Amino acid sequence: MSRDSRFLSPILRHAPERIGLQLDKNGWVSIDSLLRDMKQSGQPLTRGPLDEIITTSDKQRFTMSDDGLRSRAAQGHSIKVDLDLPPAEPPEVLCRGTARANLDRIIAEACCRGSGVMSTCHSTPRPPAPSGGLMASPRYHV
Repeated sequence: MSRDSRFLSPILRHAPERIGLQLDKNGWVSIDSLLRDMKQSGQPLTRGPLDEIITTSDKQRFTMSDDGLRSRAAQGHSIKVDLDLPPAEPPEVLCRGTARANLDRIIAEACCRGSGVMSTCHSTPRPPAPSGGLMASPRYHV
């Protein structure tokens, strides 16, 4: 993940006010406002690299509006936003990768409940294989 992507993630998911940014109720922000506020906060970025971050994010962290004028974090918000996503029926089996240290808490509290963070559970018919990168610790799939 690039330095700019690491800067954007917490701003769009947790603390837009850190750079004076205001998200709408659905988490969207004008790209012009985002670039302006990033520059004023000492983290200048231009439209081309921002577009690349949005379209090439390995975990699809960000989305762009259909008209290309707004962007937002795709998941993991700790601030109140309504992503306005259509309801979906979950599959019979959900797999969630996690570190061993988190396993007991996840089983006790349920996969995505109670964290205060809008969560995304990735579903698959079997545990996912590592995507070629190094893993910091063994992961368990629940």
